[in-house]
Parts: sequence; C-alpha cells; structure tokens
Amino acid sequence: MPDNRNMVLFPEKINNMYVRLERPFPVYSRGLDRFDIWISDSLDLKYWGNSHLLMGVEDVPFANDKIGPGAPPIKTEKGWLTLTHAVDIDMNRGKNGWEAFWKKRYCAGLILLDLENPQKIIGKYDEPLLAPEAEYEISGGFRNNVIFPGGTILEDSGEVNLKKYGGFLMSQIGRISGRTWERLLKECGVDAFNGAQGRILYVLWEHKNLTISDIARLTSMANTTLTSMLDRMETEGMVQRVPDKVNRRQIFVTVTQKAREYREKYNQVSNTMKDIFYKGFTDPEIASFENQLRKILENLESE
Repeated sequence: MPDNRNMVLFPEKINNMYVRLERPFPVYSRGLDRFDIWISDSLDLKYWGNSHLLMGVEDVPFANDKIGPGAPPIKTEKGWLTLTHAVDIDMNRGKNGWEAFWKKRYCAGLILLDLENPQKIIGKYDEPLLAPEAEYEISGGFRNNVIFPGGTILEDSGEVNLKKYGGFLMSQIGRISGRTWERLLKECGVDAFNGAQGRILYVLWEHKNLTISDIARLTSMANTTLTSMLDRMETEGMVQRVPDKVNRRQIFVTVTQKAREYREKYNQVSNTMKDIFYKGFTDPEIASFENQLRKILENLESE
C-alpha cells in the first residue's frame, strides 16, 4: 500500500464503490519532488486501487510545492464541492513561529468534481479560498502562514453558500489587493519594504513621531507583531526609535531619510491602487461605499 500523507473519504458510495482522495509520498506518485492529489476506490474499505492522478501541483496557480485534500467533499447539485490545501515556497520568507527557517505558506483551495465520476474535475477556483492574512496567522504563532481546511458545515437549507458573506468578500479583496500592491511596488522599483511595512511608514509620514501604541491604533496591528516588524525596519535603516526629550522613558518612532525618499513612489502606487479599486465607480458611489466601510470598521472596533 502506498505511503499516503493524508486521505479523505467521500461521505457516500459512488457507483457502489467507496472513494477517497489521497496524497501519496512522491516516490509512489510521479517520481517528482512534489505532492499531488490522487483518487482511488474500494469495494470494502480495506483494499484500494484504480488509482488516478486527480490534480498536480502545476495545476494550482498558488502552489509550487505541495497540494492535497482538505475536508471531506460536499455533495451538491452541481458536483462534489471539495476543499484542498496548497503549499507554496518563497525563499524570501524569514523566521516564522518557533522555527528559525520557515519558507512555506499553506492556503485552502476549492475544486468541483463530477457527481458520477469524481476522477473528473469540472471546476476549479484559481485563487486561494483562504490564505493566512490575520496577524495571529502570519506572525508570532507556533506555526505561521498555515491555513488547513479540516472540516465544513452545511447550511440548514442543505446549500453551501460561500460568497454571500461580506466577510468572505472582504477577505478575498484583501488577499488580491495585497498581491497587486506588492507587484506594483516592485514595478516601481521599491523593494526596501513590503505592504505591511508600508502601512507603518504611511502613518509615520503623516504624523512624523509616534509611539508604538499610536502606530498600532492607526494601523490596526497587534503590538507584538508591530514590535517585531519595527525591529526589522530599524535594522534595515527605515525607522529609528528616539527617546522623548522630557520623559526619557517615552520612546517615539520616526522615519529615516532613507524611508522619506520612498514616499513619492509609495504615493504613486497608492494612486494606482485607488484607480484600480474604483474603476467604473461614480463619485457618489465611492462616497457611499466608503461610508459603509467606516460603519463596518466602527462595528469591529467596538467589539
């Protein structure tokens, strides 16, 4: 029997056969140094065979190392709605969590399999369904940058509704806009800071000297995350900590001349992002939309 790292069983028989998704070790797969998703069936849940490659790493745009099954597939009228997980490696990622060296990111993906022949993929979402983005997911945790779908819950109606929730849409917008922002920064020749660090620089450009608590409030970042980011930015010569002249125990953070030189390019990228965001919007629509966003922000801050 192949050495499978993880397996997921379909909740019912298909054509009188038990069916499962698998992620065998590479030596049992295609012989490549990567993990793919396979599918097998069985008459008795004991002996498994008729194995086929369902989807390879190269079929997932946001993976370059591993993919595998996630939660058990959900039967819908259109097909088997199936969550997957995908891993990409970025050598620019630094220390994360408890390890000194962690370059991977785990995201959740989504595919749709044919009801009668689940070896056939009839739909695939080419963006991560869920990706690490919250502060507790990307910094300071035991295992950072990991989203692993382990279960799903059906609506009382028996439907699976993903996009009706505003939170899902905002999360998706955040992921895509973050990637767009990083791309635009690189196209402008800015590689001295990333998007999250740019948020810190922006509030410092606007307010000059701020305490760490002030920066946390203005950027909505956790103090612990912010402190580690400021340490890196100070090492890279982008910010400096300055004691207050009156109260020496009070520390202010300010930008350096090196950081000031990037403000014009940052503003260019910001204006480009604004044009992308509001393409096709009228001025009244923009004003109304931003008012609604402010209400959502107030609701969240009041909790």
